[in-house]
Amino acid sequence: MVDVKDKNSEKQISRGSYPLDYLKIGGDDENFKIFISESINEDVKGYLSSDKSKELGGVLVGDVYLDELDNKFIVISEVVIARFTEANVTRLTFTHKSWEDINDRIDKEYPDKRMLGWFHSHPGHTVFLSSYDKFIHENFFNRDFMVAYVFDPINKEEGFFLWKENSLTKADCYYLYSDYKIKKEKLSTPKTASNTEKKTKISNPLLIFILLVSIISMVFSVVLLVKYFELNDKMIESRDVNSKLMELKEENVKTNSRIDKLLSGFESESDSSKEIKINIIKHQIKPGETLRNIAIQYYNDEGKYNLLIRHNNLKDENDISVGQIIEIPIGR
Repeated sequence: MVDVKDKNSEKQISRGSYPLDYLKIGGDDENFKIFISESINEDVKGYLSSDKSKELGGVLVGDVYLDELDNKFIVISEVVIARFTEANVTRLTFTHKSWEDINDRIDKEYPDKRMLGWFHSHPGHTVFLSSYDKFIHENFFNRDFMVAYVFDPINKEEGFFLWKENSLTKADCYYLYSDYKIKKEKLSTPKTASNTEKKTKISNPLLIFILLVSIISMVFSVVLLVKYFELNDKMIESRDVNSKLMELKEENVKTNSRIDKLLSGFESESDSSKEIKINIIKHQIKPGETLRNIAIQYYNDEGKYNLLIRHNNLKDENDISVGQIIEIPIGR
């Protein structure tokens, strides 16, 4: 039989506290509690799902503690994949080389941790321990704190098995944790029972509150960012409008300048030559007429509508009405 080394098997069990943030999976609480890292649990299921044509497995690594009621509990923080195994769809065999590799890797990578049990897959045939699985557990994982984890990657079923009254029984529940930092104490006189487990859960509402505050802050930041971009777009549009208004004002100044020159020309021609006179034609505004139409009619030049505005002291080209009589200055 292969010797499974656990150099920490005689190490005194420390007193510890449960993880601060954990989630129970399953039914009623067990006196012997199994805590497993959430990330390790996902890694194990991912590995066991990688090949559904045969059973895969490995060992669970971590430490065992005593709670304030002197009940043992384990914290699974690492795993070691079993290599060099012999396997098919219904059986997994740890070879002599497998155990040598596992023992060597635990010594090198996790020297201060214990072997807490093993895990393997049951692809398509649900969660249970076969007689061969029980043989492995009874011969290689027979410490009272050692457990077996079984996962069916096809039916997506999982479960832990533990020692209870000297027989292997499926655990009613286990616990997923996200982080675990423990202050270890050496065993001393037993402490009185307390609501340790309830205290560990107090942090859950605080974590939820912090998460909600973070989400609200993020949403508020996004809203502010959107408002900023909207305001920036409006400012750009406003600058564009102001630019166009300035262009129109400049164009209007140039037009007025041309009109002044034209009128000055009329006046100059009137003063220099008595033969050139300006006739004034009275024109009554008809429905649909505009100053631009009238300028084309009399001057053959739409742009001279400003001459009509200035001569008749109008506010703009729209300051006319049907029936109104305006003067049309005509030079000859």
